[in-house]
Amino acid sequence: MKLLTPEILEILEDGQLQRLTYAGLPAFHRGNAVWEACVGYCAMQATGWALSHEQLWDRKGLFVVSAHPGPGVRDAIEFVTRCVSRKRFQLLEPHQPAVCNQHMQFRWWVTHYDRTVDVEFKNGFVPAQFFDLLEPVGSDREPPSDSLNLEKLKADLTERLWDEPLTALFDLTPSGKSTVLDRFACTN
Repeated sequence: MKLLTPEILEILEDGQLQRLTYAGLPAFHRGNAVWEACVGYCAMQATGWALSHEQLWDRKGLFVVSAHPGPGVRDAIEFVTRCVSRKRFQLLEPHQPAVCNQHMQFRWWVTHYDRTVDVEFKNGFVPAQFFDLLEPVGSDREPPSDSLNLEKLKADLTERLWDEPLTALFDLTPSGKSTVLDRFACTN
């Protein structure tokens, strides 16, 4: 896969080249989970790179298992892969609330035909301050400045995402010939 710029990726749709830009994702998402959507988009860029060494990855052959239930991540995966609408998307823990918290994993397993890659956001990118700011948001004890600080931190982290190479952001582990369906068949 060619990464033309950090924000552009290529994928096949029934054999036809699709060139996506991050600029199209916020309109597709239409929500307020922009930071999470950005992480999901970058994760799919890293995945596409890992799965496209011999030939460009094709939406038709994809299946995604996500450990992150957030709507921004889910929309980014759909924007790139169309796996949600094709019912080729599964949450690792379907009953987990889609509210960001410190126990939430930023991890995905993506199968392309008979190859699977395990994609995990590297520990340490998201500072503890992020989760400290998340806890009181929406509660009665929320100081007025916390929401602003959280949004500023999300904007700073989003900017950092575009400055870092994908290999510095994600651990990519090929899983050989086992597919996510094989791996999770007994758990879901």
